Amino acid sequence: MKRLTPLMAGALLASIAATAQAQSHSHTHAHETSNAAKPTATAKPEAALVDGEIRRIDRNNAKLTIRHGEIKHLDMPPMTMEFEVDDRALLPTLKAGDRIRFLVEQRNGKMVVTRIEPAR
Repeated sequence: MKRLTPLMAGALLASIAATAQAQSHSHTHAHETSNAAKPTATAKPEAALVDGEIRRIDRNNAKLTIRHGEIKHLDMPPMTMEFEVDDRALLPTLKAGDRIRFLVEQRNGKMVVTRIEPAR
């Protein structure tokens, strides 16, 4: 019995050491695999003209309500929303119902139209 106890203790320690090493080895491979499997960051699409239709014009506050298509560079689905207009000089020629193409950017949390042209 006295001989059996040290043998059992040795076997237990060897088992624990082998398990710890296997887990460490497994962790290393999982880490390497996860790095290899990660997709590279994709660049945001460049700003492009967006198709839209003017629904309402607020000339006093330089705002347009536009029903628009997808705005890819801002990851925004089609919807109707209000935009600020960068240059009031764009407003006099516009009227509700006009089909347009426009550029928009986000500034200080607001959506701002920077260019408008008639749809082709």
